[in-house]
Amino acid sequence: MGKVTKAAAQPKPQTIALVKGATVPNYRGARAAWFSHLQTQVGNTPAQFAAAAIANPPSMPKHGKLANTCEPPAGWLRFFVKQGIAVIG
Repeated sequence: MGKVTKAAAQPKPQTIALVKGATVPNYRGARAAWFSHLQTQVGNTPAQFAAAAIANPPSMPKHGKLANTCEPPAGWLRFFVKQGIAVIG
């Protein structure tokens, strides 16, 4: 007898969502720019969030190792998740 296998269900891609009931933070500077970018990317995947940020950086540092380059978008996404502002799921 041959093995009968079920077709593997395609997993849904993880998307970004804002936490319901979370208060809108009073950010300034780079945090405000990245939060605005996060709001425009709700419903997209983290990869799409990163691609959009690299294509059009919300803010770029003026000094230091990353001067005049886009900061890592994954770090900002992780910051908002740890703050309880966004979820990935």
